[in-house]
Amino acid sequence: MKNLSFIVTTFIFFLVLVVGVFIFFFWRLGILKKEAQLSENILNFKQKTEFVRNYPFANINNYIRNLSVQILPLPSISPEEIGRPSLF
Repeated sequence: MKNLSFIVTTFIFFLVLVVGVFIFFFWRLGILKKEAQLSENILNFKQKTEFVRNYPFANINNYIRNLSVQILPLPSISPEEIGRPSLF
């Protein structure tokens, strides 16, 4: 009976030691930390959304007002040129 209690006690101690070592290594590797590290894609997406959220859209209206207006001349097409495979 003494031998059986020694084996059970040794097994429980060994089991607690192994679980403690696994928890310690997982903690040191960052697996069991409170917040997981975000991936590069998520950080990139977060940066883009913050840029859009903080973009000064009021300045775009002023930029559009200051653009120069230029009328592009459209070439005239005669009725004989319609239906040709190439106009050039």
